Amino acid sequence: MFPNLKAEMDRLTLTTEDLARVLKKEPAWVEKLLRGKAALPVSLAIVIKKKFFPYCSYEYLFAGAGYSGSERLARPVPLPDDAAG
Repeated sequence: MFPNLKAEMDRLTLTTEDLARVLKKEPAWVEKLLRGKAALPVSLAIVIKKKFFPYCSYEYLFAGAGYSGSERLARPVPLPDDAAG
């Protein structure tokens, strides 16, 4: 369900056990999460990003299938003209 999270884990050679240890969850839960079979609480998404992937945006890291991946490095995203004011 989170292909970018899995890709970043692979880049850093992180295992489901590594995430599980930090999140105080079972590795099976992390595996379910990566398959889209477990819900990810926002509090745990924050821990994952801050601990392992501070260089990634939340939008990139936790995007579902079909995300382009163009925002791997966190950077400001301009607002559309009609949202500015």
